[in-house]
Amino acid sequence: MASTIAAQKPDDSEYEIIEGGSESALATGTSPWMNSATLKLRHRIGRGPFGDVWLATHHQSTEDYDEHHEVAIKMLHPIKEDQRKVVVDKFEDLFSKCQGVESVCLLRGVSSISGRICIIMKFYEGCVGDKMARLRGGKLSLPDVLRDLGAALKGVSDSQSQAL
Repeated sequence: MASTIAAQKPDDSEYEIIEGGSESALATGTSPWMNSATLKLRHRIGRGPFGDVWLATHHQSTEDYDEHHEVAIKMLHPIKEDQRKVVVDKFEDLFSKCQGVESVCLLRGVSSISGRICIIMKFYEGCVGDKMARLRGGKLSLPDVLRDLGAALKGVSDSQSQAL
């Protein structure tokens, strides 16, 4: 019996080595849907024309590991039931195109919380608004503005090159 199991073990040539963090590696064809039970909303950190942004914890566990990741969740305004399918289909297409675009925030998935579609993404510490709030007079320096603008323009350029 043990010899049969040993004979069925795959050799090392059947594995693919992926460089970089585990966050950047998503299998092709992976569904972007996340179970809402694995997400715990902590507090709202912003709001805008498309909905609210929440800080949350994403809990993942298996037999081998137990992980918690801080994530940002964009909770969209309620969408009519007959339009939900269209929005979800467009997001799934967008999700697959965004994988591997380094200058666009890392999308982790999508979920539904309290009947609202939620886009889950990596949480990035600090933002332009936070920097402005800490500065006297609320004004950013020109080098900071140019750096942030350059990063935003690179993200737009990379998105357009991916036909997003």
